[in-house]
Amino acid sequence: MSSSLARVDKRGRLVIPSRIKKRLKIGSIVRLQEKEGKLELIPISDPLKKLEGSAKARVTAKQLDTLTESIVTKESFR
Repeated sequence: MSSSLARVDKRGRLVIPSRIKKRLKIGSIVRLQEKEGKLELIPISDPLKKLEGSAKARVTAKQLDTLTESIVTKESFR
């Protein structure tokens, strides 16, 4: 287990050090879980990455974000 300090800005954003991000294979989606007064950050694989290049449908970025959020929400609470 390693430890690092990170600053949370006024908007609540946290920058994860790149070495940790690479080691834990953190992409663009994480699940935040409060447990015993601590915050756990759990990497979630992006379900749309698996589909990348396999479809020829025309959808907007907003539609893709909505779909991703729906899938991740369902998978993270199984």
